Amino acid sequence: MYSLRRALTGDGEWWMDLRNRTDAIAVSGSQEALPREYAVDKFIDMVRKPGEFVFWIIEPDAGWIVMEYHDPWGTISIYLKPYARGQGAGAMAIKQMCKYAAGELGLEKIWANVREENISSSSVFTKCGFVLSSTNKSLWNFTWEPKE
Repeated sequence: MYSLRRALTGDGEWWMDLRNRTDAIAVSGSQEALPREYAVDKFIDMVRKPGEFVFWIIEPDAGWIVMEYHDPWGTISIYLKPYARGQGAGAMAIKQMCKYAAGELGLEKIWANVREENISSSSVFTKCGFVLSSTNKSLWNFTWEPKE
């Protein structure tokens, strides 16, 4: 069973290790590893900016999900360790983050950008109610809007 908890500044090294895994780099927007100091500082900055980011850890040690938001919209990103994929952890995290974003933050639209070769990620976003809205080079852009 998976659960979510708010990220803490002390999770920075853990996040950096996940963010710089070969499989995470392959599906990231930049497709590059982040320098350790930069990555940890970036993480701490995200955790400390509650007016711009919501960062949750997927437990037990399964991955992370983050929402960057600027009222009335946000962008969601998720990473799961290989052992947690295909077991419902991603769908649970995405659904809970969308519910939180719509209810607590009042967001009207959420975007997810997925590399076209990341079929499993495209599939889970679709299962969670996201709709393919556009393609741009190698990125597929999905959108989600709360149901009235």
